[in-house]
Amino acid sequence: SCSSLHSSNHQIYMLCWAFAVQVIRSRLQQRFEGRSLVYSSTWQAVATTWQREGLGGFYKGLVPSLMRVMPQSAITLTVYEGLVKVLEGQNDKQHGKQQQQQQQQSSASGQTKQHKAAQQLQHHHQQQLQHQQQQQQ
Repeated sequence: SCSSLHSSNHQIYMLCWAFAVQVIRSRLQQRFEGRSLVYSSTWQAVATTWQREGLGGFYKGLVPSLMRVMPQSAITLTVYEGLVKVLEGQNDKQHGKQQQQQQQQSSASGQTKQHKAAQQLQHHHQQQLQHQQQQQQ
């Protein structure tokens, strides 16, 4: 759907932004080369990276990072989906048992009502027979 496409585009955008921020953060943490300070501020790190390396400079190491993260994510997703299926199956079984019990109770209740109605009808019929016999005498 359109909203899931928008959501996945947003996630990709945020991933790209977060990786670029991570690169700058890493460069700031390693800003001492020998004894001289390479970057004096975040903005200088951004500007220097842009001037020296262009857009690609913000994404150095992206492929190795994805190669490390993707198998882990695939395993996590596979395990999650498997657990969801197992839990849904258990829930469906429990729901099916509950429905069966309700049907049995309903059926038993219906049989009890039928039995009571039959008893009442038989009692009424017996009273009519007794009344007819009394009139004939």
